[in-house]
Amino acid sequence: MIEISNVKKVFKNKKTEVHALKDVSLKVEKGDIFGIVGYSGARKSTLLRLVNLLEKPDSGSVKIKGKEIVYLSERELNKLRKNIGMVFQQFNLLEAQTVYQNLKIPNGLKLLWRLITQKNLKNIWKQIIKVCGMYLMRINKKGNSILHFF
Repeated sequence: MIEISNVKKVFKNKKTEVHALKDVSLKVEKGDIFGIVGYSGARKSTLLRLVNLLEKPDSGSVKIKGKEIVYLSERELNKLRKNIGMVFQQFNLLEAQTVYQNLKIPNGLKLLWRLITQKNLKNIWKQIIKVCGMYLMRINKKGNSILHFF
């Protein structure tokens, strides 16, 4: 269950404050399917970022499975994130796959990551980089130092 109560979220920079969410409440029971609809700039994404645990509220309460997220460690948040699925407006399906096959991809990736050891992972990335035409010696470089290769 997802329960959002009286949530407030403000984004600040040096000159302005954007009150993204003001006193928002929402309750989603297990098995519910729902959509968030609104005009561009209505702060739908901010609300979704609270639900998928990428943001924490400035005030109010966000509970997932009865657990208040503001008190959870990053490890506990990651564990909860594994049980949340979302389909976004621009979801970019793989055209050669059915919708069902596309929806199964995250579960397949989760299984794949369990099977890959850290030692194998570095070798896999080296092969990917080699296929992409980048130099292997650049694997430890920062991304912004190799952008000109793309």
